[in-house]
Formats: sequence, C-alpha cells, structure tokens
Amino acid sequence: MSVTAVRPPAKKRDTPVSRPVKKTKLRVVDKKVIRRRRRQRTLISFSGAVVTVALFGVALMYGQLVEGQQDVDELRSEIAQAKADRARLEREVAIASTPEVIVERAFLLGMVRALDPKYLVAVRPVGDGQ
Repeated sequence: MSVTAVRPPAKKRDTPVSRPVKKTKLRVVDKKVIRRRRRQRTLISFSGAVVTVALFGVALMYGQLVEGQQDVDELRSEIAQAKADRARLEREVAIASTPEVIVERAFLLGMVRALDPKYLVAVRPVGDGQ
C-alpha cells in the first residue's frame, strides 16, 4: 500500500459584494492658492513660536523680579532691625547720661562730693578761638 497526501478541498472565494464607488470630485489646483496657504501656515507657526518665546521671557523676568523683591524684603527687615537697635542704644545712652546715674557711677568709682565746690571764671569768652 502506498500513502498519498490528500489535499483538503480549496475554499471557494466569495466574490466581493459590489459597493458603489464614490466618485471624487476633481478640481483644478491653483499654485497661487497653495503658496498662499503655505505662507499662512508659516506665518501662523512663526507667530505661535514668537508668542511662546515671549511668554517664557515674561515668566523668566517675573521670576527675576520675585527674586529681587525677596532681596529687597530681606534688606528692609535688616534696616528695621538696625533702627530698633539704634533706638535701644540711644535710650541706653540717654539713661546713662542722666545726672543721677553719673553721680552713682562716680560714687562707685570712689569719688566723693566736694564740701565747698569752687567754680572757675572764664578769662576770655569761650569759643573765640584765640
């Protein structure tokens, strides 16, 4: 006995259902119209790029402005602190310059009050410069 390969029966192809073919409307293309549209697209793209770059520039400048404002705020707070320190020191000087405090410090340094104070008389006017 000999063995022979049997092919399966070929499938019948269905004939495609005929669909109505859409007819495209053909028209004449004017080169001027194509150039004008290309120019418009280029102009719009360029305008969009310019606007985008301008917005990024504005954002960058705003960031720099905010950073500078922070520096100004720090300086203002330092100035306010310096003014407060100066006012405190002026109060301390005013208190230390009062006669009562001067007498008390002199007593602490070992000075005593004179029993009969003597006053000197100026021979010539003070501030003459001669």
